[in-house]
Amino acid sequence: MLNWSIYKLNWAYFLNLYIYLILYLLKYVITQLNNYIIDRISKLPFIDINKKGDYYSPYVLSISFKKTKGETVMHYLEENNIIVGVGSACNEKTKTLERSVYALTNSIERSYNMIRISLSHHNTYQEIDYLIEKLQELGNR
Repeated sequence: MLNWSIYKLNWAYFLNLYIYLILYLLKYVITQLNNYIIDRISKLPFIDINKKGDYYSPYVLSISFKKTKGETVMHYLEENNIIVGVGSACNEKTKTLERSVYALTNSIERSYNMIRISLSHHNTYQEIDYLIEKLQELGNR
């Protein structure tokens, strides 16, 4: 007679392995998108990227405009069907100094002028190019 409990264990193992591989591939895709957007945004002279070294999440990118408030940028992008956040998710409703950005950059201006861009595996390179195009338009005003 066969011992079916062994097969159930193997099934659970392979299911967990499958889920792990899917999550790993999704993170890889998002990391590639993040690298692409960082490369494109770093070429814009009126934007600073708020990160230090390699310690950041590939799912969220914080950028600051040198002369434009984050709220202004958010509304401009919203008019062009691009949704971004202002401040951190915890601090979004209040219009106070973004302490995490200030701690990272030691700049009051950058902490008020920041927006938060969230990425997922549903985003495309074309959407990122469209975002860059709109950021360039805003920066050239």
